[in-house]
Amino acid sequence: MGTYYVDAPVDAAELDEDIEIAVNCLRLMYEQGVPFFTLRALQDIVRQLDHHGANPPAHTYEHDSMSDSDQDEECCPVISIPAINGTVVQTRLKTGLVKPGETDDTEYVLYVHPHLCYRSFQHLCDDILTSYLSLQWAYCPTQLNYRMMERRIHTESFLDDLGREAPESVQNAFEDGIKKWEASPQCIQLRALFDTMSLPTVSNIVAFACCTMAVKVVQEHTVSQHALVLTLRDILQTRQQQDDDMERQHTEQPPEIRCFAQDPLYDDADEKILRRAGIAVVQDPRGFLEVNNQSVVLSFSPNAPVRQIIADLARPAILIWNRVSGEADDGERWSVTAPLDRRLLRSETEGSPRISTDPESPRLWTMMGNHYDKVAELGPGGLFGDAVVYVRRE
Repeated sequence: MGTYYVDAPVDAAELDEDIEIAVNCLRLMYEQGVPFFTLRALQDIVRQLDHHGANPPAHTYEHDSMSDSDQDEECCPVISIPAINGTVVQTRLKTGLVKPGETDDTEYVLYVHPHLCYRSFQHLCDDILTSYLSLQWAYCPTQLNYRMMERRIHTESFLDDLGREAPESVQNAFEDGIKKWEASPQCIQLRALFDTMSLPTVSNIVAFACCTMAVKVVQEHTVSQHALVLTLRDILQTRQQQDDDMERQHTEQPPEIRCFAQDPLYDDADEKILRRAGIAVVQDPRGFLEVNNQSVVLSFSPNAPVRQIIADLARPAILIWNRVSGEADDGERWSVTAPLDRRLLRSETEGSPRISTDPESPRLWTMMGNHYDKVAELGPGGLFGDAVVYVRRE
């Protein structure tokens, strides 16, 4: 949903030999276990954005103090993006810059909250092979990304490109959706399952890409996904309190399980409704910074490689995300010994599948096979897609 601007220009003069060297280096680094996503790199980017006031703790849909439309990019602050080969790539923080609109009386503004464009291992290799991505960015799985908001030139009023509902309607849909989810067979079965099985200790719940609840066409799905977060919090908080009482025989309450949600499409209504329910909306990439080995991570068909990012960052206690098949992607084609093909996994190539935005990978398969058991399914299909519940082995 929405229109986005990614700052990763392509240099048409790049040589085929240099491109192949870069991709082979990436494949070798991946096989050697070099993490493509690290907490240190994400923390460094957040630190820089905080310094320039570009990454506040909550999304604001309206903004009256945009940068001057004729602002020169050279005046924009420099942001250094860490690369996986130990170097950095410098780019400009372009929030507030203006691009031509769809009509003569409109313009696009690179909106006030940049977030990150995450490229999976497959996408990074493929985008370099097809010259979609400049070699300058060959070793950067993360780049700055901006939501482009269209506004009227003369009035500076923003156009609602998503058709959001009024906050009161969203609140009602949220309350009704929680009741519907709690009465559903999936919720009842999940409660029964978690009431009886051994579970790792949980300190927080982090949900990615659950989307705004203000758009009618996806509202039932997104409300149910947020309701699932609340159900998990209640189940796990109660379980841990009971276990703590049995083991320690004291009345001190166990630490409260905190809930976080990250999605670039959240607006003020989402943030307020979720905050009242006990879910803190955080800006990208702050959700990833909250993930640790005592987290529950939820993600449903995200427009980012959430599973590959988490596989590099932590071994969470519980994972609820798209089924990991172990065969959806041919790992051998990405091996450093496999021949390079410029048409690798491009959808316009006949008989060649499109790369998922959240693809599987050999590293993900290894993590899931070595550390997790599948305990339940929330689908197939329906409100949670092909989501599966995985619990870490103790």
